[in-house]
Amino acid sequence: MMFKKILITLKTYRYLFMLYFLVAALLIFNAFFEMRQSKKELMELMENQSEATLHSLILASENLIKNNVQTQMIIEHQMARTLEILYTISKLTDFNPYLLDSIASRAGIAGILFLDANFTPQTVVGEFKRLTLEQWNQLLNKAFTLQTISGDTVFWQQRLSETDSVQYRIGCEFLPGGEVLLLIGEPKMMGAFSNHINFGRLIRNIAERSPDIIYLALQDSASIIAAAGHVQFLGNPLNETILKESEPANPVSFRILDFDSVSVFEASHPFHYQNRQIGLFRLGLSTKALQSINDRIFQRLLVLSAILIGFAFLIVTFGFIRQRYDILQKQYAVIETYSSNIIENVSDAIIVFNNRQGIQIFNSAAERLFKQDKNAVLGKPITHLLHSETLDLIVRKNEPVQEIELTIGDVSKIVLISQSHFLDGDNTENYIVVIRDITRQKHLEDRMKRQEQLTAVGQLAAGVAHEIRNPLNSISTIVQQLKKDFKPTRDEDVYNELIDIVYTEVKRINQKINEFLRFSRPEPIRPSKFKLSDWLNSIIKQYQPTFEDRQIEFVLQLNWDGEVFWDADQMRGVMSNLIQNAIDAMTERKRLEIGVTKENDKIIIKVTDSGKGIPPEQLDKIFNLYFTTKADGTGIGLSIVQRIVFEHDGMIQASSERDKGTTFTITLPRTIALDSSQ
Repeated sequence: MMFKKILITLKTYRYLFMLYFLVAALLIFNAFFEMRQSKKELMELMENQSEATLHSLILASENLIKNNVQTQMIIEHQMARTLEILYTISKLTDFNPYLLDSIASRAGIAGILFLDANFTPQTVVGEFKRLTLEQWNQLLNKAFTLQTISGDTVFWQQRLSETDSVQYRIGCEFLPGGEVLLLIGEPKMMGAFSNHINFGRLIRNIAERSPDIIYLALQDSASIIAAAGHVQFLGNPLNETILKESEPANPVSFRILDFDSVSVFEASHPFHYQNRQIGLFRLGLSTKALQSINDRIFQRLLVLSAILIGFAFLIVTFGFIRQRYDILQKQYAVIETYSSNIIENVSDAIIVFNNRQGIQIFNSAAERLFKQDKNAVLGKPITHLLHSETLDLIVRKNEPVQEIELTIGDVSKIVLISQSHFLDGDNTENYIVVIRDITRQKHLEDRMKRQEQLTAVGQLAAGVAHEIRNPLNSISTIVQQLKKDFKPTRDEDVYNELIDIVYTEVKRINQKINEFLRFSRPEPIRPSKFKLSDWLNSIIKQYQPTFEDRQIEFVLQLNWDGEVFWDADQMRGVMSNLIQNAIDAMTERKRLEIGVTKENDKIIIKVTDSGKGIPPEQLDKIFNLYFTTKADGTGIGLSIVQRIVFEHDGMIQASSERDKGTTFTITLPRTIALDSSQ
């Protein structure tokens, strides 16, 4: 059974196994190629390194020789000048031993010997005093020999006696009168710049600084001139054939030598100075790095084999898991699609968020409610949408359903909010917030309640007016008849005054009854088309003298203009009532602003004053019949305003802040329906 499953897995994922074998072959090929390439690159690196080292060594050696030659020339020049001075002194006066000692000390001269034309010593100073006559003759013979080659002034270097361990620099001047003047330089100066060049120290310094150098030597066919390191690996003397083979077009040659268990990479370069071969520089480097690469590649092949075997096992395991995963993924896709469609198509706004990753789900209803695109919101903190106070009220109060007032932009909405939370796989607490906008329902409920109240008040007003109006007419007729036909016997003035008061009050009561009747039987809405800006400007022109007289700053923010289909006369009464109330409310800071905007097919008119404001406890009562805060107010104006707005299928809201002002917001359809105007 298991074998059958494996065969099914192999058949299902045959392309994956083919890819596996292809990758395995590429990895093995890459390992061998890398080993070969690494060895090649290391050999090139060793060749470049050894060639650079040999070139540096040759340059240093050439400089060493050049510096020695230049130094010898300087010393010879100094001694020549000393000979000239002594020659000048010999022509002027006899040599004074004290004078010569002073000159020798200052000029770095170890000895002075002056011979007359008969080669008889006239002056002997310094080192010449310890020499025998035979040794003087040897020096003179050497001077005469060199004179035939170089002229009357000659220089050479030699030991003064067999017991001397250093060589002295000797100068000789043959004077015109046949005299001879010999000088011996200071031994400390001569020893520092002898003809023996100290290649050994230079080679030892280079070899000690690099642990990879096994040996470094300058060798000729006769002997090893200088060397450092394992000199036992060097042949002595050097084969003449090697010296001849070391001078091709490219003077650097490379080879690998095996000495017992030690393998050495050798680079050699001939050393010439002034067209004369001095010897051959040989540099032996350790090949441990090459062996290390071989060991490392072998270990890597072992690890790679283990990985490939493990990877093959993982592929088989992956096949089984993948089959199960595909089934689960299909089931999950069905559930996820179903859930996503439900979330996207519900009418309530759904928001899922957490404190670490921000907003995770933001459905279409949420886009419409908050007027923001989903892509601009996802991943941002929830405070991008909700104020911290509102968030505290929703999350920390932890009530299943709450009705709150939510401010979105500059629009206040009444919403129902429910919330729950859960922990995800990362142990992060996620919150699910469902928001239902019930602003319109609440306004409709308020409007219906208000309409019911207005209807009840109207019916009451009609009944009261009917019951009171007839007695009032009788009273009015009787009072007028009494004033006309009846004459009191005394206090006629008082009598007439009382009659007038009764008549006046009856008229006032009758006026109130007329207002009741007007409120209970409103005029029908007669809509017509008119341009909003012309209509507003005619109202503002009516109040312009009042604005100037009361020093009121008036601002009109007309952000939309066009034709509307309203009852112009009744809406004029609405605006006049709101403007007059705003004028009456302002005492100190006097600024009145009317703003017009359009949202979808709704026209929004805001009347804002800078008056003293309305106390919160009175804000919900201002549209009630006969509620007024004015000493001479009737309490009917705002009720009529609200009724007219309702009959235009609109809404009116009031918001106020103490000592800052009040704003009345009227929302009307641009075109009211004809059936709503009846």
